[in-house]
Amino acid sequence: TNTGVSFGTDIVNINTGGSTRATVDSAGKLLVGATSTSATHTLQVQAEGNANAIAILGRSSDDIGELGFYENDASTKLGEIQYRTTEASFRHRVGGADLLFATTASGGSLSTRMKVLSTGQVHVSPHSTPFTTTTKFNVQATNSNIASMYHDGTDDNPVLILRHQGSSGGTGRHMIQFNNTSGSAVGTIN
Repeated sequence: TNTGVSFGTDIVNINTGGSTRATVDSAGKLLVGATSTSATHTLQVQAEGNANAIAILGRSSDDIGELGFYENDASTKLGEIQYRTTEASFRHRVGGADLLFATTASGGSLSTRMKVLSTGQVHVSPHSTPFTTTTKFNVQATNSNIASMYHDGTDDNPVLILRHQGSSGGTGRHMIQFNNTSGSAVGTIN
């Protein structure tokens, strides 16, 4: 019976037993910290009591560490998760593609909760047809409040700041616009 290959450690002699540290099972899965699993992922790492499972060490010149994602040809890079001492970034390198954030809805299906479009727009609770495609930040909701802000402090800092950088710096710049149900502007605060 093909049970796979195990890698073990023993203080005295590897032939006298020891503990299994990694296993390549009969399906070709590499299991680290586990000897069997029902999951189908090619690489599986079992966390220990401290919950640490995988560490990516940064390169010696600048401490940058990266987890890259490639197409099946192993040469076309789709994107990466990269950490530096100055920033963390999740990059998507496919032109015209969006970045989605999803959660599992009731029934087990995935629901997109936020979408960053390739154009730089951010849609929260995105609808299949957004009510506007021109604003940078778009929040939609059905039968619930859209947004709330709460300043939890005793100082007099503002809860919301709106700034319009008009080219002439003059008056009459629209700060807030009110639309009716058909999407037409019916009022503004200047």
